[in-house]
Amino acid sequence: MSRIDTRSFSSLSDESEEARARYLYRQWVGLGLSDVRLSNHSVLLSVPGSTPNTITDRSSHQCFLPSGIPCDQRGPNDLPMQQFSYAAYSAVGSLQGELVDTQYASVDDLRKAKDSMNLTNQIAVVKLGRAPLLYKLSLLSELGFGGVLLYIDPCDNPPGRHTSHQAFRVTLNPGGNAAIGSSGKLGICVSLPYYAQERAENRYLPMRNLQWQVSHTYLLYNIFGHVQIQISYMRVYLAGETASVGGSLTNLLVQPISAFLAKTLLSSPSSRRGDSCVPLAMPPNTERKTITLTVGNQFFYRKIYNVVGYLKGKRNPDRYVLVGSRHDSDQGGGASAIMNQLIAALTEQTKRGWVPDRTTVFCSWGGSALGNIGSYEWGKDNSVVLQSSAVAYVSLNSPVRGTETLRATASPTLLQLTLDIQRRQLLSCIRGGNCPGPNVSSLQLPGDVSFFANQLAVPTIEFAFEQTKAEETTSFLSEAQFSAESPETIDPLFKFHETIAKMTAEAILRLVNDPVLPFYPLDIALDVQNKFRGITNDKNMVSTPMLSSASTLRDHAAFFQSETMRPANDPKERDPSHVRMLNDVLRDLEKSFIIPQTLPGVYRNLLYSLPGKTPQFSILRFSQESARYCKMASKEVKLNSADQEVLCQLAMNQSLSFILRAIQSAERLVCFGLDLFENDPSDTK
Repeated sequence: MSRIDTRSFSSLSDESEEARARYLYRQWVGLGLSDVRLSNHSVLLSVPGSTPNTITDRSSHQCFLPSGIPCDQRGPNDLPMQQFSYAAYSAVGSLQGELVDTQYASVDDLRKAKDSMNLTNQIAVVKLGRAPLLYKLSLLSELGFGGVLLYIDPCDNPPGRHTSHQAFRVTLNPGGNAAIGSSGKLGICVSLPYYAQERAENRYLPMRNLQWQVSHTYLLYNIFGHVQIQISYMRVYLAGETASVGGSLTNLLVQPISAFLAKTLLSSPSSRRGDSCVPLAMPPNTERKTITLTVGNQFFYRKIYNVVGYLKGKRNPDRYVLVGSRHDSDQGGGASAIMNQLIAALTEQTKRGWVPDRTTVFCSWGGSALGNIGSYEWGKDNSVVLQSSAVAYVSLNSPVRGTETLRATASPTLLQLTLDIQRRQLLSCIRGGNCPGPNVSSLQLPGDVSFFANQLAVPTIEFAFEQTKAEETTSFLSEAQFSAESPETIDPLFKFHETIAKMTAEAILRLVNDPVLPFYPLDIALDVQNKFRGITNDKNMVSTPMLSSASTLRDHAAFFQSETMRPANDPKERDPSHVRMLNDVLRDLEKSFIIPQTLPGVYRNLLYSLPGKTPQFSILRFSQESARYCKMASKEVKLNSADQEVLCQLAMNQSLSFILRAIQSAERLVCFGLDLFENDPSDTK
């Protein structure tokens, strides 16, 4: 592949999204794509107000901008940077309240805060990291907080990254057009045991207390996403609250701030003691500051643009390999330049006679920074076709975010392909020196890949350079969007961009060319069993039928990939229609692991994990937290231990049943694949 050139994209950094999309359209046509389409969607965007958001200390009357600069010391060049620091789709207005140090806003952190004061309409100071932001906000909203200040603890920053004086942007939009999605807190329907109804009627548990109890256990059910849990005949309906301002996706005023300002507001001591880093925290017995938080975001309908180009396959033109990047101005031209390089290389091969088996769909998304809006809208518009035709999604969301670590992320179906490509890259690197270590996982990915992995269960793969390996504390720091450095600054020689381009090209060629898709069902089965290992000590969570189903899935998947089945996987010895059916089985395996709902910020696809030392199913990650919260709420209405156990176990049981059904569904699909071939051992012919 020839050298990557991003100069043309850098010149467009200040242009409108429409200008950048039209530029890409012309580029792709010029590179040889004969079918390129430019589409637009009118969506509700949350943008900064005409003046920056502010935080005012009521005792000193000192006003601060999000970065920590005093309002009266703002320079003429500070306005764009301060306006950049906001939470898209936050509620708007002003709120006066006491600051509450909630650290990472875990249930334990919040329990301590709740025990010390009334949290209603107070303002939480929260660190990013350890859990999805949307999950944290759901907990804070449920406890009655009115506002949230977000910051990144300097101790969580990767080595060499200094952002203590920088504010940042976040989005509260889980995906798509906010004007179409629901706003505020959603009402849910929960069924309670019949004996709870009987006790309520006999005044052992007054109905008003029962409703109060359910409103607090609402968090438990919301965490696990159960719209309805049917245990008996009585149903208690919770009225939903809508957002206070059209377009807001929460009733909280949310504002990102710099670590420097957080340190000031918390009266925290120095974060350094010699060579060690001391996390920021409000010292014990410190008088809490009362502040006024003012958020002035505005909402406008604007058009966002997607560019989609097709390189048609010959034998299976109705099977699509999607390749996605973004053309946000604050992401520079790195991803778009790699995409152009891939298009140029593949179209050049077609001019030399190469004919791909499957169709490659190149996608450049708009509106990514505010909630992956372009990809969600296009994906929803084409969801019926994509459900049956999309084979894989290759992501170029943010390919070079650092230069220290090469990270490869893929769904379990594609882990083997990912490892093969990375091993070849590492061998090449060893010869040249300065090699990154291997780092392959199935962690849930941020960015536009979300819709395809999370809603459609399309197998995904992404290669990217980062500054550090993802760890539990730092993993969700990517939710903070800083004003991005240009690709020329991070990678002046573009050698890291070229590496990503080569690895991505190899993945695309395998996916569009291999007669039998390079998917490995055994890796899914092993991933499932690996997730069980972290919870097998808890007999209440893992049942014998569940372990048995996982073992059966592994056995059938192992046979599916065994030497005995090798002839069945050789397309020269199989009927083309059977090979096509086999590929559809391989493609659809991940669809078995989509569950109806889950907690905010967590994938519905069970095969993707949240970062942590022990792999486990994402819907069980916060199970202990939610159970503790439920029992804490139960004690406040003086339920006896038996009632507590039933109420607090409902969501866990439902989550485990989702996992069991997913495993059984996948096992049946593998068996269907085995039935396609004559050498299935169960065949009596």
